[in-house]
Amino acid sequence: MKVNLRDKVAGVVFGTAIGDALGYPVEFMSMPEIESLGRVKDYLCCEKIDGTLAAPYSDDTQMFRAVLEGLLKAGRSADLEQAALTVAGEFIKWSKSPENNRSPGNACMAGCRNLASGKYWRESGKPESGGCGSAMRSMAYGIWFWNEPKKAALWAGEHTLVTHGHPMARAGAAAVAAGTAYAVKDSEIDGLVRIMINAAKDYDASTSQMLEDSYTYAKDESVQAKDVLDKWRGWRGDEAVAASLFCVLRHPDDFEKAVLEAVNSPGDSDSLGAITGAMLGARVGIKGIRKDWIERIEKTNQLKELAERAFTTIEEKNIGGLQ
Repeated sequence: MKVNLRDKVAGVVFGTAIGDALGYPVEFMSMPEIESLGRVKDYLCCEKIDGTLAAPYSDDTQMFRAVLEGLLKAGRSADLEQAALTVAGEFIKWSKSPENNRSPGNACMAGCRNLASGKYWRESGKPESGGCGSAMRSMAYGIWFWNEPKKAALWAGEHTLVTHGHPMARAGAAAVAAGTAYAVKDSEIDGLVRIMINAAKDYDASTSQMLEDSYTYAKDESVQAKDVLDKWRGWRGDEAVAASLFCVLRHPDDFEKAVLEAVNSPGDSDSLGAITGAMLGARVGIKGIRKDWIERIEKTNQLKELAERAFTTIEEKNIGGLQ
């Protein structure tokens, strides 16, 4: 079934938030602890947010929103440098917000503090930081450059330096951005894998090889998902992207199965859910995501509005493809 661009953009926005919210309550839990809850099958946590009972998402979606807001504020005519400065401003604002109470990563917060002190964005991140904190937010570049996956990868890989300097973090972010863009643009699954592998290779050969391994594991029926997700727990940028791609490849057209597989993990469950959700959301669109999950997610109206603004902005530059 052909999915239009508006639905795909909304699919990425909600896919990110929903995958994150499903995994957020079990982040840091072991598999026996998750199994004792009966595994994640639906939202495990609801809170009163803005007067409404809703499933909260983590800092992953908050930072994704900050990136997309920064890109929208910078505008389509902004170059990489101008956009980075605007995104950096959104990160500073987020870091000081009372909503920043979802256990954000140390590297992300250190980068934000450096930015706030006036440090240049290319030097604000820790050189040794290789965590998944940039990969988990880089689906925003996939929306922004939905018909240019290589450019999405370049911007994500460079903007990673705001918080993370290690090549594996940059490779993971580039792969997520390129994969999301490709999934919005094209439904061919092998092409999705190839674009992610190549995007990662520009920064880190080992991350690229891990994505190759992910493809091999997903095609091998003897490989158990629980073993792969135990091996790649997702705390590092390379593991997060490889594990998420594995779940996407096992369920390329089933949002629910892919995301639930990703979050039932003894590792960084919310980040795996967010990345998997973004790519599956790009593939199936908003109509391929459970309606009750959309209605019960935190700030659902704000997410709808963000998705619509993003679509309207990129649609103005639509040069063919999806209509």
